[in-house]
Amino acid sequence: MNAIMPWNPLRELDSFGQRLNRLMARSPRDFQPAYSLFAPSQELEETLSKWNPAADISETDKAYRVKVDMPEVQEKDLKVTMKNGVLEITGERKSELEEKDAKHHRIERSYGRFERCFSMPEDANANAITATYQQGVLTITVPKTETPQAREISVKVN
Repeated sequence: MNAIMPWNPLRELDSFGQRLNRLMARSPRDFQPAYSLFAPSQELEETLSKWNPAADISETDKAYRVKVDMPEVQEKDLKVTMKNGVLEITGERKSELEEKDAKHHRIERSYGRFERCFSMPEDANANAITATYQQGVLTITVPKTETPQAREISVKVN
């Protein structure tokens, strides 16, 4: 038995946005007929889309923490810098499509270079950043600098 639900234009707009996002995330290769699934690996390399690893940013009283999911990214392919208040994470996930004997039926994961940039607050201490990389998750800790306390200055009049 189907329940009757009142029409909600926001729900329909959200549904449309989700479908549009899924459509835009597809590569041109997804729109080809099924018989072209076994395209040569050179074509596969050209159709793979850019990817941006997902990130979580949190804050405590003493530091900011940025966690980025980067499965199958080698530590040597990662670079973390902070300049002018911008935390920049760059790297590369290399394609595994070099297998000559394998037939790839579907390629949904993206490969290639990526760059994520985050503007950090003024109290972020760029000189004390630490980063760890475990089980495909990069964790960057940016300590906060101590904020100077307001003080009162007496003015002498001559």
